[in-house]
Amino acid sequence: MIHFSKQSSKSAQFSLALTLVSVLVVSCVGSFSILWIQQEISKIAKDTVALERKHEELLRKLDYLDSRITDIHQPVAMQSRISNRLLPVKDSQIVWVDENQLLEANAYAEARTGYQSLVENNL
Repeated sequence: MIHFSKQSSKSAQFSLALTLVSVLVVSCVGSFSILWIQQEISKIAKDTVALERKHEELLRKLDYLDSRITDIHQPVAMQSRISNRLLPVKDSQIVWVDENQLLEANAYAEARTGYQSLVENNL
């Protein structure tokens, strides 16, 4: 039969007690960390719901504004706003452009774009 000394018996008891205390501490810390994580998840979920509500409200407002803009830009709506100010065209308001003048204007515009591209390519 093997006899254990008092020294090894005490160290075994200490080791067992230390292991039990370590397991208890780890389980307590683990439990509290799980509770903390659950609370954080709950808080984030509430914040997410609030943000989703704000997002839905903004989408509703944008849809309303889009419908208002669409209604305002309808030709009938635009005509109804200015119909009392519209008058028939007078002959003095009509400007006739000679075809030669049109070609000269195009030549100037083409020369300008050519100059701009020349400047851009050389910079």
